[in-house]
Amino acid sequence: TARTTLKALEKVNMGLLKGDTHNRWMSLLKPLTENLNGIVAMKGIEMKRTHFITVSEKLAEAVKVFGTDTDRILYYKFCPMANNNNGAYWISFDTVIRNPYFGAKMQTCGKITETFNQ
Repeated sequence: TARTTLKALEKVNMGLLKGDTHNRWMSLLKPLTENLNGIVAMKGIEMKRTHFITVSEKLAEAVKVFGTDTDRILYYKFCPMANNNNGAYWISFDTVIRNPYFGAKMQTCGKITETFNQ
């Protein structure tokens, strides 16, 4: 959930990040935090989905730059019809497509575009 992710971000040991690495993390942390807070605060699902677009993109950037602490494969998925047909991504541990942007209407719309196995 958004609240769980916010709590996890608070636990990042900033002392491990120096120089350019620290700056890179901070450039990701701000939009992540702002959009996760937006998900928590918003009442309507459509606004939550709008914030989720940015969260997914920034989390993927963080995984590419910093890696993960899991042995599990992460799947980066894309739905071309989300975001007013501009497309949108999300990350999942599962190979099955469960589209977060359309819910039950188009649950299987999308494809895996990349895998992260750190």
